Amino acid sequence: MTGSFEPASKGGQGCAVAVMVVAALVSVATALGSRVWAERKVHHATAGWVMLPALVYTRDLPRGATITMDCLISQARPEQFHTTSSVKPYDHDKVIGRVLSFAVRKGDPVMWPLFEPEKAK
Repeated sequence: MTGSFEPASKGGQGCAVAVMVVAALVSVATALGSRVWAERKVHHATAGWVMLPALVYTRDLPRGATITMDCLISQARPEQFHTTSSVKPYDHDKVIGRVLSFAVRKGDPVMWPLFEPEKAK
């Protein structure tokens, strides 16, 4: 018969569902494999790093904030991320009461150039 319309067979619908299920399983397996690969790469890249204590901010602070003890915490950081301008944890008392020249973010290292110059006494 010309021009007649016949619905698709139910067997074709089952095949389409199976293809979608297989595609979903392949996607999940790929995502999990990618995550494992990335974790191995990070582990390999950081193997052998020497971790040293670093002084970091406990929260975001605006420019002009005065540093108090509760703004600071010591946290292990890779040795290669320490610079000569980083404030060492044992020098934390030297920054208490100092005023920030720049805004800082939680987790940023405490660095000497970020403070206003001390006023002569």
